[in-house]
Amino acid sequence: MMFLSGKSFFFLCFIFLLLRVIKSDHVHLLNDEFLAVENPFYCIRESFIYFRNEVYKICIHKGEGMDSKLNIYIQKKRENLWEVQTELFQDSRKTKLPSFFSYVVDEEMIIIFCEITGYEVKRKFDCTRSVSSTGIDFKTEKVVLPYDLMKNKNITFYSSAPFSFTNHKYLLICGIYNSALKSPKQGNFINCAGSNDKGLNWKTKFLFHYDNIEDYTTYFLLKPKIHDNKLGFFFNYVSSSGESGKYIECEHKSNQDFNCKDVDFIKKDKALRDVIKVNDYYITSYANKNSSAVCYLYYSNENSLLLKPRNTGEDYIGCYRGTFMKLDGNKILFMYSSGNGIYNLYTFRPNSYA
Repeated sequence: MMFLSGKSFFFLCFIFLLLRVIKSDHVHLLNDEFLAVENPFYCIRESFIYFRNEVYKICIHKGEGMDSKLNIYIQKKRENLWEVQTELFQDSRKTKLPSFFSYVVDEEMIIIFCEITGYEVKRKFDCTRSVSSTGIDFKTEKVVLPYDLMKNKNITFYSSAPFSFTNHKYLLICGIYNSALKSPKQGNFINCAGSNDKGLNWKTKFLFHYDNIEDYTTYFLLKPKIHDNKLGFFFNYVSSSGESGKYIECEHKSNQDFNCKDVDFIKKDKALRDVIKVNDYYITSYANKNSSAVCYLYYSNENSLLLKPRNTGEDYIGCYRGTFMKLDGNKILFMYSSGNGIYNLYTFRPNSYA
C-alpha cells in the first residue's frame, strides 16, 4: 500500500478541486505549478515584478538591535529560494521606510524610491530612479516628484504596468486620500503623477474622483490595476465596521480627469486581498476574517476554491499578503506568505472548453 506525504496529498487535492470547482462561462482554470519559496530574511515591505521571464522581488529589510541598518534588495526566484541579485541601498541612519514603485518598459526594470524630507512648508519628496537591463547592475539618479500633488495623500509601494493615454505610455505614482476623519468636500480621492519618459520626469497630473468615500475611514496600500488600457485601483481600508480591500474602475472624463466607481466584490466574513482581470473575467483573492489560516480564490465572482497554507513548521500559519501577477500569455501567478519567510506560489492559466 502506498502512502502519500502531507504535502503530496495537499497538492493532489488542490489540483482536483481546481479542475472541478473553478469553471464559468466555458472557461476554466488549470494549475500548472505549485511551489513553496523560502526567503533568508524578513521583508518589511515587498513587491513583485515579472522581468525577462523571471519573477523578481523588491525587498526592504531592516536589521534588529545593533544591526538596524535599512537594506533594499533585488531578489529573483531561483527554484525554491529568493536569491539576492543585488543590494541597491544600505543606510543605518534612515528611520522611515521609503515608498517604492517598479515597472518594466522596453525590457528595462525601473524602480523609483521616494521618501518625505523636511518639515511643514519645506516638505518635499527625495526620490531616486534606478534602472537595469539585467536585474543585477543598476544605474541610479535623482528625480523630482511634485509634493503638492500628493499633499494629504498616502503613497506606499507597488508594481504596475504602464498606462497608455493620448498615444503615450505613462508610468504612474499614485497617492490615496487617507484621512480617518471627515471625507473631503473638495479635491480628489486619488492623484497620480505620470511620466512618459521612463520615470525621468513626473510632470503629468492625473486626477481621480470617487463619490463613495466614507467618513472615519482610513484608506491605504493603493495599487493601480491596468488591463487592456483600462485603469482601476485596488486599496485597503479600515473603518468602525472592520477592514477589507476594495476595487474601483475609472473612466476618462476630460483632460486628465477620471470618474471612478465601485466593482462589488463584497463577501460575508471575507476580506478582499487582491484583484486581477483576465480577458473579461475577474479573479479575486480573499482571506477569512475569522481565521488567518484560510484564504480563497474566486473566478468571475461565482465559484470559489479554498486554499490551505502549506505547513511551515511555525506556530503561526496563515494566508498573508496575497497578490496576483500576470505572466506570459494568460498565465497568472498567485503568491502569499504562509509563515515567516515562506511564500506559496501557484501558477494558473485560463482554458476554453466545449
